[in-house]
Amino acid sequence: MTLVRYNESMPSLASWVDDFFSSTLLPAFGVGRMWNTPAVNVREDHDNFYLEVAAPGLNKKDFDITLDNGLITISAKHEEQKQENNNQYTRREFSYTGFSRTFTLPDGVDQDKISAQYQNGILYVTLPKTEEVKGKAPRTIKIS
Repeated sequence: MTLVRYNESMPSLASWVDDFFSSTLLPAFGVGRMWNTPAVNVREDHDNFYLEVAAPGLNKKDFDITLDNGLITISAKHEEQKQENNNQYTRREFSYTGFSRTFTLPDGVDQDKISAQYQNGILYVTLPKTEEVKGKAPRTIKIS
């Protein structure tokens, strides 16, 4: 058996194809933009759970938040159309982006008091805890 040394400076055809489809080149053409799912931070304090969805470039009217059987779904759709008329040509561009994320609500969330606001490209969703859950103090379990 002969060992062949791998030369990293000579990329393979497979790596070129991977680089092409994962590069920033495709989003410039509008390909793959609608498949990106925004990052979501989930936090908790004594009174609330928080969801922070990073979705820059959208407006609050683009979002839809629904509650159904203990699930909260955050989705957004954004359509953009541009048209440029000149004596010799007409150029029309269409852009459609969207996403949907679903989360299971933890026990003890007061579903009637859930609120949301959109600021500086981040959607903030506050999930208040019920009084029963807030009242339970943390306890230490003794190991025997």
